[in-house]
Amino acid sequence: FVLINIVCIFKQRKVFSQTHVGCNFEESKKFGDVILKKMEEKKTSFIDLTYDQPIFDCVFSVGCFTEDKFLASGTAVVIAPNLAITAKHVVEDFIKKFQNIDLTQINRHEGNTKIEILNTNLIALQYQDNGHSLNIWRTQEVYFCLHTDIAFLFLLPFNKESENFKWETCNIDLVPPKVGSKIVGFGFHSSSIQKEINEFGEITLRWKDQPATTIGEVIEYHPVKRDESRINFPCLQTNAKFDGGMSGGPVFNETGHLCGLICSSLEPSNKDEEYVSYIALIWPCLITQLNIPYKELINTMPYPALHLAQFGSINALGIERITIEKKNDDVWYSSIKFNCV
Repeated sequence: FVLINIVCIFKQRKVFSQTHVGCNFEESKKFGDVILKKMEEKKTSFIDLTYDQPIFDCVFSVGCFTEDKFLASGTAVVIAPNLAITAKHVVEDFIKKFQNIDLTQINRHEGNTKIEILNTNLIALQYQDNGHSLNIWRTQEVYFCLHTDIAFLFLLPFNKESENFKWETCNIDLVPPKVGSKIVGFGFHSSSIQKEINEFGEITLRWKDQPATTIGEVIEYHPVKRDESRINFPCLQTNAKFDGGMSGGPVFNETGHLCGLICSSLEPSNKDEEYVSYIALIWPCLITQLNIPYKELINTMPYPALHLAQFGSINALGIERITIEKKNDDVWYSSIKFNCV
């Protein structure tokens, strides 16, 4: 593991301009090369990683803290400049713990998916230079998808190192992988934060986590939902092992494209059984209404996330199969046309 010191003085911070640098989609192809090599491993495997992997340019560790509470848990993946996605339940847990608000009771028919993070630091850590340096990102705006376990994080620089970062993102495939095909996931597990205070009152947070990759197969495909309560959204079942803290981490298909996010996992009860894990598919979240000032869309805010793919800020295959519409109750709905066996 790597111990990172984050020095934070709890005073008002300057406001960063909302500018966006271009994505480097060519560079992002190297992520796919690493993933395809992982696919050559045995049927299922779980491997702790070192920090020299290119995936860390777009996969972040997530945590939250105030002056007296600290929690590191969850993983996020960058899909556009200043924009990452993670598991919605990760953010719900943070806000319930730090702000005593139960976001699971949001009225789906209100259509308001934007959550402002107040008096709390919701941050994402980006490991650089083989783990020897760190970009820190802060988000004060979170956008929930009401129809799946995915949330959008609007990221702003929180240290000098992150201010001039050149964004690299994952290529997305909106069409789910087929049953029997291999998938590989990434995430951070065993995360923790310890607090220290020096004689000047500066707070140092020692952030510890362990990155890992997990490999498995698609066992079942649920195009609408698995059940009515717990996993009531389009998802895949896999036998890959997902540890605590990996929620929100990216899952890639056999061509190295992002196809979903790590959602949940159930350990086998005996050695002859496999893990029962679930992956939230990407396409339902494209209906989420965003209010982020990208240059191409600044005059149309709020807009569905799908527009970011249509304008090229998100690099996604299969966007021509996505349709969105507003029903009589003023709630937006999405659908996708494809064949998946």
